[in-house]
Parts: sequence; C-alpha cells; structure tokens
Amino acid sequence: MRRRLLLVLSAFSVVAVAGFALPLLSSTAAERTQAFVLVHTTDLDRFAALAQQASGPDGVAALEQEVRAHHEVYGEGVVVVDRAGRPIVEAGLLVGDPGVPAAVDAALRNQPPVRPTRLGPWSDEPLLLGRPVGTGTQVGGAVVLRAEPAAAAADIATYWALILLGALAAAAACTALALSLARWVLRPVRELAGGVRTVTEGHPGAHVSPRAGPVELRELAVAFNRMTDAVSTSAEQQRRLVADTSHQLRNPLAALRLRVDTLDAHVGDGGRKAYGSTVAEVDRLEALLDGLLDLATAESRATDLAAGGEPAGRTDLAAVMAERVDGWRPVAERAGVRLCDDTGGEPIDVACSSSELEQVLDVLIDNAVKHTPEGTTVRVRPERRGDSAVLEVRDDGVAPGRPAAGDRAVLAGVAPGRARLRVGPGDRRAAGAGQRGRDAAGVATRGRVRGHRRPAGGGVNVSRRTLLRALAAVPLAAGCAVGEPAEPLVLAAGEPGGFYVEFGELLAQQLRAAGIPAEVTGTGGSVDNVAHVAGGSAAVGLSLTDIALAARAGEPPFPAPVPLLAIGRVYENYMQLVVRAEDPITEVADLAGRPISLGAVGSGAAVFGDRLLAVAGVAARVTRRPLRDAVAALADGRADALLWSGGVPTPGLAELAALRPIRLLPLDAHLAGLRARHGGAYGPVTVPAGAYGTARPVPTVGVANLLVCGPTLPAAVAAAVARTLVGAAPALVPASALGTQYLDQRSLIGTGDVPLHPGAAAAYRDLHG
Repeated sequence: MRRRLLLVLSAFSVVAVAGFALPLLSSTAAERTQAFVLVHTTDLDRFAALAQQASGPDGVAALEQEVRAHHEVYGEGVVVVDRAGRPIVEAGLLVGDPGVPAAVDAALRNQPPVRPTRLGPWSDEPLLLGRPVGTGTQVGGAVVLRAEPAAAAADIATYWALILLGALAAAAACTALALSLARWVLRPVRELAGGVRTVTEGHPGAHVSPRAGPVELRELAVAFNRMTDAVSTSAEQQRRLVADTSHQLRNPLAALRLRVDTLDAHVGDGGRKAYGSTVAEVDRLEALLDGLLDLATAESRATDLAAGGEPAGRTDLAAVMAERVDGWRPVAERAGVRLCDDTGGEPIDVACSSSELEQVLDVLIDNAVKHTPEGTTVRVRPERRGDSAVLEVRDDGVAPGRPAAGDRAVLAGVAPGRARLRVGPGDRRAAGAGQRGRDAAGVATRGRVRGHRRPAGGGVNVSRRTLLRALAAVPLAAGCAVGEPAEPLVLAAGEPGGFYVEFGELLAQQLRAAGIPAEVTGTGGSVDNVAHVAGGSAAVGLSLTDIALAARAGEPPFPAPVPLLAIGRVYENYMQLVVRAEDPITEVADLAGRPISLGAVGSGAAVFGDRLLAVAGVAARVTRRPLRDAVAALADGRADALLWSGGVPTPGLAELAALRPIRLLPLDAHLAGLRARHGGAYGPVTVPAGAYGTARPVPTVGVANLLVCGPTLPAAVAAAVARTLVGAAPALVPASALGTQYLDQRSLIGTGDVPLHPGAAAAYRDLHG
C-alpha cells in the first residue's frame, strides 16, 4: 500500500515540476538569445555610425582602432566595406571568407538581417550579422560582424543547470512531502498491525495511539483499544478462574493425600504396587496444581504490564546472582564444571522481582552445566550498560573442537520501574517447566526471550547517523569574494577642482559599495599618477592616453619604460586653452611672448602644452600652476592664458566664467601636427556651445582618459574594477561631464596601444556575452 501511494504521489510531483521547469527552460533560452541579438545589433549600429563619420585618414584610423579593440577583447571578427564592397577595415574577418560576400550583399541591399531564433547549450557555430552604413535610402557601405555564441550558450547551459537543480530540489521536496503524507496515513496502520501482533503474542492489554493519522484511523484505534481492554478483562477473568480452581482443588487434594498416607500402614503386600501407583498419581496432581498456581501468577503479571502496569519491586541483580551461583556450585563440581562468579560486589538495581531473576538464572546455569563438557569453566557476570543490565553466562570453550559460546540475558530499562529481558542461546536447549517458567518470567518483566551468541572477534559498527555527522563535520570550501585586496585600493586622481578627483571619488565610492575598500589620493595629474602606479604607492590611476603611451615607451618626461596596463578608457579629456574674453587673442600664435600657465607640474596638460607650443612654433613665457592658482592668475592679469585638460565644463573654469567672461581658443588647426609627431592619441573634439557662456562650439583636441594599473595588479581586482565601471556607469558621471559624456562598455575597451589588463579583458568578455 505504501509503495502504491508513493508511486502515485511521486508521479504527480514529477508531472507538476516538469510543467514548471520546461517552460522556464524555454523562456531563459529565449531571453538570453534576445540579449545576444541586442548586444550585437548595438555593436553593428556603433560601427555603422563610426563608419559613416569616418571622413579622411583620421576618421578611418579611429574606426580601425575601435574595430581592432573589439576583435582583440571579444574575439569577434569585423569587416567594414564601402558601397562598392571594397574593404575599409578588416579585423579577424576578411571580405572573402565563407559567407561574408553574401552577408555584405544582403546588407548593401538593406535586406532584413537573419537573426537566431533560439540559442541552446549546444550552439557553437559563429553567426554572421550585417548592417548597411548610411541614412534614408542612401547606402554608403556595410558592416559585417561574426558573432560568437559560445558565451551565450555557456550562460544558457548554466541557467538550465540551475533550473534543473531547482527542479530536482522541488521534486525532492515533493517526494519528502509524499513520504510525510504516506507516513502520516500509514503510521497508524502500522501501529494497529503492531498492536494486533502484540495481542497475538499474549499481551492482551496493548494499546495504540488514537491521536495520529486521519480521523477514520483514529476512530479505528479507539475501537482497537476498547477491544484489547475487553481481551485483557477476559484474560484476567480466566486467570482468576485458574487460580480459584487451583485453590479449590488444593483442599480436596490435601485431604486425599492425608487419607492415602493413613492407608500406608494398612496396605498388605498384595496391594503395595497399587498403593505406590496411587501415591505417584497424587504427587503428580500436586505438582500439576503447583504449576497451575505459578502459571496463573506469571500470566497475571504479564497481563498487568501489557495493560500499562508496573513490575512488582526492584532487585539487586548482583546479590541474586551470587546466591544462585553458590547454590549451583556443588552441582557444577559433580559435573566436572568450574562455576565462577564475576559479580565484583557492585550492586546493580533492576526492575524485576527476585523470584523471576532466580528462575532465569537457574535456567541459564542449568543449561551451561548440562551442556558443557567436563573441564570447562563457566563464568557468570553482570554488567551495567546505560539504563540496561546485562547478565552473561559464558563458558571458555576449552573442550576439543568446541568454540567458546555463551548465554546472555539483558535487562534493559524501558521506563522507570520497567525492564526488558533477553536470554541467550542456551534457552533453545531448555525444556519442560524450566522453559515455560523462564518464558513466563520474561513476559512478566515485560521482556523478550531471544538468543545472543557473541562472536570470537570484535568489530566496529558505524551507524548511518554517525556517518552523516562525520560528513557534516567536513568543512566546505567557501567561495572567495572578487579578490578583495588586503589593503585599501589606492586610486591616484588629480588636483582639487578637476575632473580626475571628482571621477576618482565617485569610483572609490562605488568600489566600496561593491565590497572593495578604496581610497583616493590627490596628485598633480597624469604624470604623477603614472609615477604613483609605477612606484607601488597607488594600485590604479587616471592618465591621459598620450602620457600612458609616453610612459610605456620611456619617452619624456619618463626616464625609462613603465609597463602600464589599462583597465578601461573612461572619458574624453578636452584640451581647453582659456583666455579672457576682452583680450585680442584668437589663436595660439597670438600667445607669443605672453605669460601663460600650462598646467601643474606632473600633469598631462603640462606635457601637452609643451607639445602644442612646439608644433605651433610659439615661444611664450611658461609657468606651471595648479588649476586654482592658474585661474587666479588669469583673473588678476598675471597670466594671459591657461591650459587645462579635463571634462566640460570643469568646475574651476565654470566658477571663473561666472565671475568674468572667458573664451576658448580653437586647437583643431594643430591636430595634424600633433598626430604626426606623437601618434594617434589625439583626436578632434568639440566643446559644445554654451559651455562657459560661449556662443558657438569650439573645435579643439581631445585625449582619452585611461584608468591604468601595473601588471602586478591581481586579475580578480582588475575584473572587479572593470565590472564596477560597467555596472555602476550611471553613478560614475561627474557633474562636470553630465550632458556631455557617459561611460559605455563599447568605449571602455578602446584603450588603443595601451593593452587591457587580462582580468579586465576577461570581465568585459563575460559582460558582453
């Protein structure tokens, strides 16, 4: 019945769990496929926008830098072609590769791209995605991207594994619930079956609990208890009948014995034989009557205990055993058996009457003496084990060809005043009244009579509970955090009032929120930050790309190469050459001979200022001032211009513009010369109209800001910082950059010739999917 019930409940549970798990598997795969398509569609849109803006060599170089960064970090090939199908940029993918011409042709025709309908854990074939370059009905080229679905397939496999584990857990919970339900229903049935067995074994007063299981079974338990009470009453009446009958027979039997004994002197030789038979019959009747009385007493005790009564009195097991050993020692000596008493003198109190103990001991010792060869030693020993008392009768097995054996009786306390009796293998050799008396004594002490034979050797038994506890004690390997450094992560930023300090404080705040202790240290700017990272006093720092490239190459102002790595390109720095609005200065050449401030010592602006003057061929009176001092010098006339590298608007310059009108000089005319001398770190940017009160946009030179570190930074820390840059991007927009710049994962990887830290690259790959 239990098996059938569990089978039905388990089948229902499996169907229910499958009904939830299968749609969940499908929806997670569809959701991850949608995210995969969305990410790569966004990549295509970005490359198409860059390709549309790529006019001239500088635009193509910027496009190529972005495409190659994407290929190096994500391992996905990209090809950009013009309207004639000629390649403009190729990175990891060639126009002639299989499938690419068809994808290019479809994109140039503006055909709807083929998207994957559903990815799965088995999806490992690259997908070619295309998009036209152009606006409206005019197509200027095409972008083809080879998307790698391996990461998405791995994510789907992980999701499915978690769902299946959850389904297994739910199935296990349902199974446990089914087991509990089956136990709740069937436990009263088992109790009723046990009660029936107890009654059939001679315990008519056995009761079962009427408080477990369904109402119907509780009612059945109540009816069973009433039935056993009736049986117990009937047994008691039968016992009384036996007792009364034996008592009633004793008086006539005593009178008969008296008369028979009186006739002894009057019986002649011819009737002596018949007289002897009569006396024997009288003796047999007296023995039978005594047995009936003993049986009535034992059964009365058994009935009382089965009905919940208490055994009569408590006895010192050691004292009774010593007495019986002394009584049996002469018999043992006549049989050639040595009987030893190993009581030790310590009293052992058991819930059993002395007469019952004597009867059990007599049977055990009698068996040992009768069935043990001559020359054997029989030892009788009591032992206390918790709430039980063990009585052992054991021989040493010295007879040839006979192993040692022993009988054992266990008096286990079931409750205060109760005991359980178990007797060893000698009981199967007992017979007649001894067997019946021992069994009756066992029942009378609420005991069981069964054999125990102790093995010659020993062993260690390990229970299931012990094993589970041992397994639970095994320490589990705990997962570490994202590689939190033991010391705070020091971030080298910049001077007060500048973009670097503002961004550094925001980044440190988000790192601390992610569980990575971080703090910001003030510096003079990019050059100082690189020096701090190289010297180990800072783990990460902000630097202009041109300064980072100079450090890696060992160019001035760095005496030797510095092995810098990048965690990400964070923002674009605007080179802002500021003059008073009323001064007749309109270009860099007008600064010849004038006092100007070209940034603080150790800043990137100072290096760029020297390069700008050298390219422009202008000789000016140069001073090095921090931003606040430079603003004060420009305001009071000690300087005619100041150069600042930072976001737009920079708070310090905005404060100056609020006090007096200022202008920015255009620097785009010198961009080609800067790139020719110092590489592609410089690019064209525009300060939007309205910044610092300007009426028109101002073209200038931009340099990307990099978050740099040394090669010894742990990969886990670099990955955690990269994840923070992506995950907390909205909270990392300084007030000075709000409305002009923001962080984006696609631009974070564009670090140019400064390679990404392996930990950061792995994090970007994982986030890209």
